[in-house]
Amino acid sequence: MTHSIIHNNGNAGMKSLKRRFSTTLWITLLLATMTAQTSIAQTTEGRLTLSGRGEILMTPDQAELRLTISERGASLDPLRASTDQTVARLIEALRKLSVADKDIDAAQISIQPIFRYDQPTQRRISEGYEVSRTVTVMIRDLNSLGTVIGTATSVGVNQISPPQLSSSQHERAYQQALSAAVTQSRARAVVVASAAGLKLTGIESISASDYYAAPMPMARVAMAADTEAGSYQPGEMTVSANVSITYTVAPQ
Repeated sequence: MTHSIIHNNGNAGMKSLKRRFSTTLWITLLLATMTAQTSIAQTTEGRLTLSGRGEILMTPDQAELRLTISERGASLDPLRASTDQTVARLIEALRKLSVADKDIDAAQISIQPIFRYDQPTQRRISEGYEVSRTVTVMIRDLNSLGTVIGTATSVGVNQISPPQLSSSQHERAYQQALSAAVTQSRARAVVVASAAGLKLTGIESISASDYYAAPMPMARVAMAADTEAGSYQPGEMTVSANVSITYTVAPQ
């Protein structure tokens, strides 16, 4: 009788052990299945990178002028006094043309000694100095550009750089170009993904370049001068933006 009880307890212990083993095996298989499914999900998600470009054409509405007074002479002090007087006349003339003081920068000055090489003595001989004053002016009304240039030459300016055209609406135009660039990138991505049997699921990263508006005398900007009429007609300029977007994709 005692032997039978021991035998029965042994059978119960074996059944309990089998149940624990079965439960452990089931949990292990479930975890393995979940891991496999997670692995499949990770491997089926992909990346797709497409670029886009947007361009906005606009007409310049302002110009930067560099007006230089340059004089040469044997003595430095008279040269400095003369160029300073010319700059003073120029600033006064610009004010009469309604150019604001904040748009006039007259701080640039250059003083260079002048030498010539004497062949017989094989020495450099001083021939005085060259003094230059440069006034940078922002013209916010292009209709007055011709008048400003004519006035500058009349008061003694002897060097005028080509007008550097720009627009006061650069930032707004750049934002419009950015929007167009993003739209183009996404349209391209949809076409590529659809053709490959994929769908866009999100965006991983976006990079954008700075805008570039070509000033005079670069391409896409024209500045035509009519010397008889004294008028200047600006052409169009381009504000552009480039983006590169990486999308996440998955099977449709």
